Amino acid sequence: MRSRRLFALAALAAALVAAGLAFAAADGLIFSAFTGGGGRSESDGAVLRSAVGQAVVGRSDSGDAVLCAGWPGCQSVASTLPAPLLLVDDDDNTPDVRGDYTAVLDALDVRYNVWDTGGADNEPDAAILADYQAVLWFTGANNSAAAGPGPAAEADLSTWLDAGNCLFLSAQDYIFRGGASTVTAFMQDYLGLRPASGTEVDYDKVDGQGAQFGGLGTYHFATPLAYNEAVDELLPDESASTVFEGTGGGAPRSAAVAKDSGVYRTTFWGFPSDFLTQADHKAALNAVLDWCRIDVPIAGLAALNDGPTVLGQTTTLTATISAGTQLSYTWDLGDGNMTTGRVVAHNYTAPGTYTATVTAANALGSQQAQTLVAVVEPIAGLAAADDSPTALGHQTALTATLAAGTDVTYQWDFGDGSSGSGPTTNHVYGGPGTYVAEVTATNPVSSQTAQTIVEILTPVGELTAASDSPTALGAETAFTATLSAGDDVLYEW
Repeated sequence: MRSRRLFALAALAAALVAAGLAFAAADGLIFSAFTGGGGRSESDGAVLRSAVGQAVVGRSDSGDAVLCAGWPGCQSVASTLPAPLLLVDDDDNTPDVRGDYTAVLDALDVRYNVWDTGGADNEPDAAILADYQAVLWFTGANNSAAAGPGPAAEADLSTWLDAGNCLFLSAQDYIFRGGASTVTAFMQDYLGLRPASGTEVDYDKVDGQGAQFGGLGTYHFATPLAYNEAVDELLPDESASTVFEGTGGGAPRSAAVAKDSGVYRTTFWGFPSDFLTQADHKAALNAVLDWCRIDVPIAGLAALNDGPTVLGQTTTLTATISAGTQLSYTWDLGDGNMTTGRVVAHNYTAPGTYTATVTAANALGSQQAQTLVAVVEPIAGLAAADDSPTALGHQTALTATLAAGTDVTYQWDFGDGSSGSGPTTNHVYGGPGTYVAEVTATNPVSSQTAQTIVEILTPVGELTAASDSPTALGAETAFTATLSAGDDVLYEW
């Protein structure tokens, strides 16, 4: 009997999805059940209604979210676990930017539910918020009196935050909602804003700041800022900090703030994050989820280093990811040493090539990546020598020697327009004379040159001798030697 009920429930869900009918909860929750995979999931809440029928989301004795179709005799059946994240759609569809957020969250493989405020202050209350670790609340271009949390939602968010949760708010007109700037007590106490916040400004670009968001940006905007709307300047008090600076025709201003109370965390961006490209939006929301301590699966781990490194100096190794939060990094440096951190520094004590391996891990899994580190001894004491004088037409041997240096390559200029390579090489010069041969020794961290003088001689040809005798006794006799060829010849009589 249970298997038939499961089949009937799945068949109803499949029919609704095939018909393109969304489940919509009366209290604002939007459910994307039966889509499979690690995206959206059911949540504890109200009646789900569609034109075909209705279902109720509740909770089983084990704590799992359960779904039960609304016909007599239906039994609750186990479904997916509740999502840790609530996405609050407060854009009033002017324009509808929900897809910019859901596409990124799906790409990050984060489970979440969606609440739509429905163009009014129909906002999640304390009972709904209690099921979530983090809330991502966006308003898009909405600048109506209902943009951002209303008074009741601010009160419920205060209680929820005091329980140790995290809020991300992207709203360009939350302070200026309805045409008048009002910095509420919630904005001051929980977002860390000064009462003077709210000046309308235009930004051309924003740049991430600080340890959490400093790697983000520069994000440029095609219009000032987005949707041709001015945005609210955010002035952090001593409990908060600027996490994005905005620039546009003047000195940089605070475009986003973050606050860590030690119990809860919040970050308020006074510009619409959905205006970013999808790749930038993915990086931005990944940083937000990390700030909110929401686990995101690791993706795109890579390792790199700033080598080649001079022996005795420090190598910096860096791990990067395309997605992932709450990460720990462990390095096997390839020389028997271990260390931790996303960016680490290490001094290798011997020249060579080392394979450094980084392992990134969080509660959802781990990945590894490798980088080759070249540690090189600088060149010292380069000298050049040759075995000349050499007879014309014969090979001259040239040799380069070093006092120190690793990974060295040698390039020779023989001084006659010809070149060669290697620590030892041979060359046949085409004519007699004196040549300056130069060798350049190079490795990834240094270079030196040295020279040697090469003499090429024409060999001695046919030798004849003559004298001016007969000579009178007691007078000098002159002797003459004649060669058909030869250079730098010495004669001995």
